[in-house]
Amino acid sequence: MQFDSAQHSDEYGKLQDKYGKQFGMKGRFAFADMFNLSKAERVEGVPFEWGLSGPDGAWFNLVKLPDTTEDQIKRAKHRLRTDRDVVSISVLRIKELIDNTF
Repeated sequence: MQFDSAQHSDEYGKLQDKYGKQFGMKGRFAFADMFNLSKAERVEGVPFEWGLSGPDGAWFNLVKLPDTTEDQIKRAKHRLRTDRDVVSISVLRIKELIDNTF
């Protein structure tokens, strides 16, 4: 998903706010940027991003696209918990894609 923040700063800011709210955060965060889904790591066909949460492991954000099934999300969570040191898993649910070029 490509999004030019310089051209669409108001829309981009709204997306950052909604992204943060999805994970219970308040305010606008620089790390709540969109990422390229075509290059994202995938588990069970579900794109995700992750980062270190501390010495206990990492946080994971699964991205549920409009065509992703709940069964895929369930399997992805199970695989991550089996294969990785998981501190938390969240799911960002995208209802509609603006640009489906990936």
